[in-house]
Amino acid sequence: MNHVPYDASGGAPRSVAHESVGTLAGAGAAGDGSPAPLPGGRAGAGLGPAPAGHGAAADGAAAAGARYMWIVLATAVFTQITYSLPNQGIGAITPFLQADLAMTREQIGLLVSFAQIGMGLTFLPGGWAADRFGCRPVTIAGLGLVSLAVLVLAQVRDIPWAYVGTFLGGAGVGVTSPPVTMMILRWFPARSRGTAMGLKQAGTPIGGMLAALWLPAAGQVIGWRPALAAVALTIVASVLLVLLLYRDPAGMPRLERRAGGPWLAPAIFSRPVLVVTCYSAVLVTAQFCVIGYTVLFVTEWLGRGAVAGGWALSATLAGGMTGRVVWGVVSDRVFHGVRKPVLTAAGAVAALALGILALLPPPTPLAVVFALGFVLGFAVLGWQGVGIALTAELAGSSDAGRVVGFSLMALQVGPIVGPPLVGRLLDVTGSYPLAWAAVAAICALGTLGFAATMREPTLRTARREKR
Repeated sequence: MNHVPYDASGGAPRSVAHESVGTLAGAGAAGDGSPAPLPGGRAGAGLGPAPAGHGAAADGAAAAGARYMWIVLATAVFTQITYSLPNQGIGAITPFLQADLAMTREQIGLLVSFAQIGMGLTFLPGGWAADRFGCRPVTIAGLGLVSLAVLVLAQVRDIPWAYVGTFLGGAGVGVTSPPVTMMILRWFPARSRGTAMGLKQAGTPIGGMLAALWLPAAGQVIGWRPALAAVALTIVASVLLVLLLYRDPAGMPRLERRAGGPWLAPAIFSRPVLVVTCYSAVLVTAQFCVIGYTVLFVTEWLGRGAVAGGWALSATLAGGMTGRVVWGVVSDRVFHGVRKPVLTAAGAVAALALGILALLPPPTPLAVVFALGFVLGFAVLGWQGVGIALTAELAGSSDAGRVVGFSLMALQVGPIVGPPLVGRLLDVTGSYPLAWAAVAAICALGTLGFAATMREPTLRTARREKR
């Protein structure tokens, strides 16, 4: 990669993400380009160091660094897709698990919960490790664990081992997610970070969409176990890509063992971070209920086949893929880096779409189901890039990995509890309309709470600071 600007001391590429990284609006209030203060009075520092030197050499280094950003983005997107294949694909193989392992709906929900427990236990260590050791080794370790977990799940013959496989897979995703997020934060400046994060986060629904298309069809032809083994091979390909292509920016500060404690950072306990985390937990709960029960809703309530259920889930995930890009662009371009309006709108649309889903009668045409699934996915899956960008921006440069890891860990409470409760409700009542209405109500209440309690710079302030 000799086209990438290298630091003479270490050989790693330099980041161009020094422009207002760690700020909410992109510049200091004085309009002089200095970082705007973050909550708690700290100035936002760049996650990536500014290129050294002056004149043509510095300009050339900055230009090469800007080109390398897109290699970083492509690597992050592909990585996100591959580790999302099994994580988002559990719902796609539920009919096969029910048939082979005689699982109830509540036990299907517990599969999701065990995956989320694994994530919850490793998000914070993954964020700390990314701050301490860099993104590349932590990403490779996490992907290796995900691949191993998929192979375990492909061999299970009883329910407890299925829980072990999903737990290990979740743990691997928890290790991998913070460093892949930090790749974007370290290389992209504030003015384009929301868009880049949305593109990266689009990898999750893309992975789920591919799993929804591939796993049910392959499960009927070659069996769901060989299909999962093929998924493990794609994750190994992602390991090789990260190993060959990704480097952290030259001169990136590493977390000292005594700096802020081994795990926790002061910004974790700031009110804005806690508000965003709680709201994210609500939306993630709705997200995993949708992912976990869409296929069963189509097969059991609407009376369609497993392939049709896979297509419905795929339409939902396609909406999520589109939403993660569109919400990021809107946040960057329309609201100039202010994230609250976008997150509020996403929650409101999600609650409305879930309410409509609860009203669908069994004879509903599949085209209507696919269209509604797309809108639902656009909202309930599409918000994550903007939400993660806001969390990291509230944290600042030195704490970003740990704060993002803590937030991702804490919000897992919702998905751990939510899907099994919905499954229990379905087992007791057999009513999908009641289940979807309950999820819609939770989503609506969370959106109202976020809109009332979150404090962020106003649109006018953001525009003035951008100028």
